[in-house]
Amino acid sequence: MIVQVDLGAQNSDEFIYGKVITESGETYKGFMRWGKEELAWHDVFNSVKADNKYSTNTREDKSFWKDFSWNISSLWEDKYSQVAHTFACFFGDIHGIYPGSGDRLQLELKNGTLLKLDGGSNDVGTTIQMHDYELGLIKLDWNKIESIEFEQAPYFTKAPYGDLLYGVVNTYRKGQFEGYIKWDLDERVSTDVLDGYSDNGEQEIQFANIEAISKHKEGALVTLKSGREFFLRGTNDVNRGNRGIAIYSNGIGRIELGWEEFKDVQFKEAYQKGPSYRDFSEPVGIKARVRTYDDDKLDGLIVFDVDERWELEFMDGDDDKLKYQIPFRHIKTIHPKNKSYSLVELKNGDSLLLGEKQDVSYKNDGILLFKKSQKDPLHIPWSKIVEIRIE
Repeated sequence: MIVQVDLGAQNSDEFIYGKVITESGETYKGFMRWGKEELAWHDVFNSVKADNKYSTNTREDKSFWKDFSWNISSLWEDKYSQVAHTFACFFGDIHGIYPGSGDRLQLELKNGTLLKLDGGSNDVGTTIQMHDYELGLIKLDWNKIESIEFEQAPYFTKAPYGDLLYGVVNTYRKGQFEGYIKWDLDERVSTDVLDGYSDNGEQEIQFANIEAISKHKEGALVTLKSGREFFLRGTNDVNRGNRGIAIYSNGIGRIELGWEEFKDVQFKEAYQKGPSYRDFSEPVGIKARVRTYDDDKLDGLIVFDVDERWELEFMDGDDDKLKYQIPFRHIKTIHPKNKSYSLVELKNGDSLLLGEKQDVSYKNDGILLFKKSQKDPLHIPWSKIVEIRIE
């Protein structure tokens, strides 16, 4: 059921907020944006795992993993995994980020678990635009930052961005998707600008004034809320150079499509606010039943693809031209179908046939299944799995 809320009375719950401490000891507090991109809790932080060893700080461990030891070094010395593994999660799932030397960093989850990461995207090493509550906009260099810690913005604090973009995206072959929109994987709030050239010269149009964008010839037809229309071309905002359109859909995760599959978008007011920092719960781990071709039914805590052990981590897969990043917390079952594809059933009732990526194909390194009564995990190769049912 969709609950209608008064968005005019909303505070800035949806936007990234927190504290930055620099190496020289200065403290800044306020809303923050990663370069010119991520600024909402449902935006995605991307990096690469430096290793699969985990450590936990002094916070009490309330997860399913509290009775298991991770000091089994042989487990992670390339015994099972043959490739480096990426890491991605929503900003709302992060407690803190602690930059190290070069592109190395530690990322702390809300339960106190520390992950060692190393580069992998422009989310690492970028300039942090901090809107300090007293000083205004400050641009902080990544290599000058000691720590970043996130928290919910104080009630009725006003973010400096305008509204998150929300609407319905229509595709040529895969139907339509409704949710929060990232245009060109960049613009995502109403104060951001769409660039292009009309017959009369360069145009810069704030998204706050745009009703719809439709792909047309070698550019795009832009319809304003006033009813005026402009045909724009000549920039990657409005032609095949567009890097993609991403949609955050509650209950699914992140969906990305390229310009080739994009048909049009109709912007509209959101029925309910996007997720706040409070909406992302402390991770506990992934409990599952794994059914094999030997007709075994094995219950326990799992590490998916020999590296993902938290329900906030993503399963990646493609549906033709659409790219999905789905948190395990939204997944009900996974059925490997052949070497290239898996059928994924979500808790919201959707079913997706996903392929291409390592998580859903023969490239998957398999499942590590842990039982309390056993010291070492059972490694289940992907080729032997019939179904993974997540509790």
